[in-house]
Amino acid sequence: MRRVWSVSWTVIDHMFHKRNHVGTVLTILTLTIVGVLGISHHETVRGDGFPRTANYFLDWQIDTGDIPLLARYDLLILDMETQVTSRAALEELRLRNPDIKLLVYITPQEILAEAGSGSSVLRDRLFARIHPDWYLRSAAGTRLSWWPGSRLLNVTDGAPERGGMIWSDVLVDFVASELLGTGLWDGVFYDNAWDNITWFVGTDIDLNIDGKIDTHADQAWQGGMRDIYTRTRSLTHGRYPIVVNGLTNVYQDITNGQMLENFAVHAWPSIMRTYRDGRLANLIPEINIVNANTANQGSFFNFQDMRYGMTSALMEDGYFSFDFGDTDHGQTWWYDEYDVDLGVGTGGAESLSGGVDYAPGVWSRTFERGLAIVNSTYSAERVRLSGEFEKIHGKQDPAVNDGSIVREVDLGGRDGLILLKTFSRLDDVIFTNGYFTRFLSAEGDRVRNGTFLFDEDDLGEDQVIHTDLDGDGWRDKLRVRGPRVEAWRHDGQRLFLHFPYTANFREQISVAVGDLDGDGAKEIVVGPERGEGSLYVYSAEGEILRQRWYPFGKGHRLGMSLAIGNVDGGSRQEVIVSAGFGSEPIVQIYSLSPGYDFIRIAEWFAFERSHRRGVRVASANLRGNYLHEIAVSD
Repeated sequence: MRRVWSVSWTVIDHMFHKRNHVGTVLTILTLTIVGVLGISHHETVRGDGFPRTANYFLDWQIDTGDIPLLARYDLLILDMETQVTSRAALEELRLRNPDIKLLVYITPQEILAEAGSGSSVLRDRLFARIHPDWYLRSAAGTRLSWWPGSRLLNVTDGAPERGGMIWSDVLVDFVASELLGTGLWDGVFYDNAWDNITWFVGTDIDLNIDGKIDTHADQAWQGGMRDIYTRTRSLTHGRYPIVVNGLTNVYQDITNGQMLENFAVHAWPSIMRTYRDGRLANLIPEINIVNANTANQGSFFNFQDMRYGMTSALMEDGYFSFDFGDTDHGQTWWYDEYDVDLGVGTGGAESLSGGVDYAPGVWSRTFERGLAIVNSTYSAERVRLSGEFEKIHGKQDPAVNDGSIVREVDLGGRDGLILLKTFSRLDDVIFTNGYFTRFLSAEGDRVRNGTFLFDEDDLGEDQVIHTDLDGDGWRDKLRVRGPRVEAWRHDGQRLFLHFPYTANFREQISVAVGDLDGDGAKEIVVGPERGEGSLYVYSAEGEILRQRWYPFGKGHRLGMSLAIGNVDGGSRQEVIVSAGFGSEPIVQIYSLSPGYDFIRIAEWFAFERSHRRGVRVASANLRGNYLHEIAVSD
């Protein structure tokens, strides 16, 4: 997903430079994530770009203030109790981010000692089904424990059968019916995917409670865990991904992925090989997660640790999360790097020092719109790049992310960087060819270096947009040149050429692009900025859907400005039109009916009625929800 709900917005200030004359032509406010400023002319428009962000958020309740913060992530792992305490919050998360993945958290091999008398409804419910003989015990009958405040359970098929069931039967049924059966979740996250048990509690283990130590405990444990995963999949008919938490590769062939928790404390080569092997062996959809953290002793400001983990995660195709540590997974930390859109990977991880199999050194991976590099050694390295790249403009660690254009970088030990490709055009945004463009945040801070946007196939002052017009996943091209409105498929085949106001028309044409009927393809709306008052609507293939439509009446001859946005939260976008110079400052919103008639749903004055300098309109999703806001200027 990239990313209709991101909270990074860009004000694009177009300035036309001709010799010594500099004049501000247009300021438009639009939904633009810095990373969509790509340079690939034929890239696919996909929802699986990078970085992929995750949050391992195990609070038992989601506070109202956390909902918009959590909705920013691509994937959330949430405690099962939230479906009781925060059901409305789960539903709002999906409303704010329809593409979000929600995994429900449960521990298969232990339960809180206080379960049955605590505040967790679901743990109490599960506790009530646990027979006392299903707790893991020593040969002397002592209940065993690993995590403070919890009691281990016997996941093996050697557990004594009670009422025709063993513990794993009860667990799998609970997950399938009580959790996944609610329809709230996209998958299950089983914590603690251990491939043995003796490393955690020693060898004094009695699986069948016969008073004797079982020497095959590790083998039985591994078999029991595999049985839990395979039976969960069977009982839910394979509809839900199964993700586990562990550093082993023994369950990769029967699960959809794993979390690599406490990433930085492990040897980089071995944990990266496990990460890579999961991508190769996991079931589809593959969901692997790198969880880096402060080792329970740092804070949000551990920027280097975050970069080290994130750039390591980018070497493969997983998600990345960063938090306090395994004693408190409950933060909503968001970093400058999360707002970057690198696009999809264009190759695999490569060692810059000739290493193989994730040997220690500097590694890099190239993406559609940038580069990720990571130094897994403990010493600083100078890295020469393949060309010019731009550091991101960061506010959190500006000493590192200073926005400079670089051909080489000094990379500290156990650190990483995300770099952006330089560019000369915009994607998914209408731009005027040859104009100098600055990229600012909503607060006026620079987020990318300014540049002249120029598509060599077009003339100066052509209006151009590279976007997926027909919904086939590839970016096409629309251009307005003087009186001409024309478009090409991604492969260069012409879609259409129209002269809506005749070939002799000399005024500027306003253009807006969006999906007005909700069918996945875009419509093109054009109207004159001066001297005319009618609009034309074209399909992606150039079919005239509506012509000579007069939003301000047939007598209007003062032009207009156009935008398209989803202003009512429905499945279709709406047309926003404002009156041009010399008119009252009217703004109107229209929705499209099935017969391609336009129904006016709103109208207002953007300024005092005496204002006659015209109104320009733009639309953007500024608050990260499902509604677009409307920006106006004179």
